[in-house]
Amino acid sequence: MDRILNPGDLDETKLRKIYARVQQIRALSYEPEKTKKERKQQNLKENKNAEEVLNHGYAFENEINLVFIALARAAGFQANPVRIVARNRSVFTSERPDANQLNSSVVEVKIGPSNKYLDPATVYCRFGLLPWEETDAGGIRVSASRAGLDLLQNPKARMP
Repeated sequence: MDRILNPGDLDETKLRKIYARVQQIRALSYEPEKTKKERKQQNLKENKNAEEVLNHGYAFENEINLVFIALARAAGFQANPVRIVARNRSVFTSERPDANQLNSSVVEVKIGPSNKYLDPATVYCRFGLLPWEETDAGGIRVSASRAGLDLLQNPKARMP
């Protein structure tokens, strides 16, 4: 963490630096699927934790967002994964408790009195923005502190 952040960094600066570092991870989700032989040739190993993702330098989308959460929490932020329904695929129905409807994820980070919704796993997605299909989307926040789930009808409405 010392290689990413400076002691005097403001909270938003810390988050931006963590975001920039995580976006350097090679996003395997955006590459054509590889055969076992191709993975072996490229020496792609399975990531078992955040440290391995950072050491290997590659991961799938969900792993990249989870690494961001781990680094944000290590820097003292309250960060949680949010499973959402991408609006280009469907509409979130809170009355239908079916995890299969949740087809995408973003990260919620508390910064000061407000929450930011970020997606560092989306290639070329700048800090503070979400891809169109993830804006104004409903979903479920996976909360570590409450060991439960919170329904989010419209995460965008809470974005500053």
